[in-house]
Amino acid sequence: MMSDSIQYCGPPSMSVMGRDVLGFHLQRYLQNWLEQAQRARILIGVGFEHSQARMASFEVACDGFEPMKTVWTFEDLCEIYRQGDDRLHMEPPGDDGEPVVYDLVALLDVAHQPFLSAAEAKAQEPPEASVILGFALVEELDALPSEAITQLVEQATEAIRAARRNAMRLFFDENQSLPLKPFLYGMMARLPEWVGCDHSASILLTSSLEAMTLEASGDARFDFLAERIFQPEGMAVPRRLVGMSISLGEPSCGFIRAAVERQMRAPDTVAQVFTRSKKDPEIWNEAWSGSTLHPGDEEEDTPAQHQWLGFHHCKERDDEAMYTFAPMLAWDDTGYEHLGFLVLVSRSARPIAQSSAALLAEMGDKLSSLLRYSPLYMLNARKLRVLGQIRQTLERAIADTNADDAAKVEGLIGEVTSRLVRHIEVPSLAIAYLREESDAAGKSRRYLRYAHPHGWSKFEQLNLAVDVQPAQRLDSGVSSLAARLNRPLVLSGGYGMGEAFAFKNYLYVHEESGVVIDARSPQARGVEESREWVRLSDYYKPARKSAYATLAYPITFAGRCLGVLTVEVERHTNWLWWTGFGAQLFWELFASELAYAFYALGVGGDKEDVDA
Repeated sequence: MMSDSIQYCGPPSMSVMGRDVLGFHLQRYLQNWLEQAQRARILIGVGFEHSQARMASFEVACDGFEPMKTVWTFEDLCEIYRQGDDRLHMEPPGDDGEPVVYDLVALLDVAHQPFLSAAEAKAQEPPEASVILGFALVEELDALPSEAITQLVEQATEAIRAARRNAMRLFFDENQSLPLKPFLYGMMARLPEWVGCDHSASILLTSSLEAMTLEASGDARFDFLAERIFQPEGMAVPRRLVGMSISLGEPSCGFIRAAVERQMRAPDTVAQVFTRSKKDPEIWNEAWSGSTLHPGDEEEDTPAQHQWLGFHHCKERDDEAMYTFAPMLAWDDTGYEHLGFLVLVSRSARPIAQSSAALLAEMGDKLSSLLRYSPLYMLNARKLRVLGQIRQTLERAIADTNADDAAKVEGLIGEVTSRLVRHIEVPSLAIAYLREESDAAGKSRRYLRYAHPHGWSKFEQLNLAVDVQPAQRLDSGVSSLAARLNRPLVLSGGYGMGEAFAFKNYLYVHEESGVVIDARSPQARGVEESREWVRLSDYYKPARKSAYATLAYPITFAGRCLGVLTVEVERHTNWLWWTGFGAQLFWELFASELAYAFYALGVGGDKEDVDA
């Protein structure tokens, strides 16, 4: 079992467990062949062509295996093979001794056809094997009969397939007790050895019911929940995509829309591929019938309907060459639920082996089962119980006739806050209701009245102005901004402590138009240099100097903002309380319960006749 520490970047290396599993399978599958061929040993090199994922080399004998350090790389072997030489000449050190010559026996798999659904691919005649999984390095190959060579290829090829598949299964079996976040990052760290991913891997999750039900809707949204960067040593780490939200209703969604639409048409599609155009780096080509993924080939004229723009414009990620989308689908008798994609990014366009596609399909199923019934998507019994208790508290407050409405509002805020903080694991929670007061000039202005906040370091009560002059907007805070825009705001990426506290965040605000945009989006070119756009983090006035993220949810009834729910979390706070579809649904339902109570008690100037 791996540790629960999280590494967000690192080289595309092979784990000790992955090496041992691969060596064990090679020795098990080749033991009988070695005895029958009367060979003491054989060398096997395993890797991925056109990938920076590191090769694993082994000396396999009848009684065991030993990992090897070699002076050649996997690309060296592939180049020799592709040139038709089939021989590796090794010069011994010094002037004495004869050079050693190894014959290369390629271990090949059939290429996955990403433009076909699983049913369509099964119905077709499989193409000739062409994807290199590894090489057997054999001395005096001519001395072996053709049947022995055929058996060697079959056994070694199946050993590699089985090792990668079983290493993945073993990881899931041994690490199920880990918290979800370290589990996901640990799983992504293994993708170089399982499928050859060598740039980055991410979890792109649905964040709306429209997206989950595979409905064609402009309201469908997806969020990048986690990302692991596979950066070679000594190279700068590019901007990660974590926290980036993609709406299919916006042009900036790029080829993610194409991936979702194809998944809607053919839910059993295993893995979709998009490659960067060599002619125009802004264009991404969707794999379609007749397309090729072999590096070095002339780029075909891709039809316009299979060409898409990218979904980000991070220049330091210009070395992205290929995206692979592996769907995470849950299904029952009522149909499919689309949880999102496992997204793999490669530095070179390359064909995917059928065994790799099958591994991704199985891994997508395992991830779907894990995530669908995790707090990322579900409201567990604990959260449902809390919501039920809050509903009862609000009902009592509405029905109480012994106090004025203003006192009841602040009283129920105090009771609800006290009850909530006993059951949830967030360090700071505050509820504000909207009040209108006249300023010195007699003009009515809106204020957020915070009562009984939990976890604040300075205030027991606080009034925050909502309607302010443009010059005062930054001082009004994120919660007041959420009330003005009447939309939820999530600001994450806090780091440092005290006076050194700051945010690493890419959200910018243009209040005049009411637009919030991610600086990584293609539509945000020039935003970071523009004076008309303001960083969302510049609005932030933390109640705690160690906050990692803040959430501001407007408490809205019939389209009117009646208050704001403000949550702050720290880096060590369990992320399942503030991120993912389950947390979003919990806070939205909580805000909806408060909204009706506020409306019934006359917040905002109107009051429902509860006796009618």
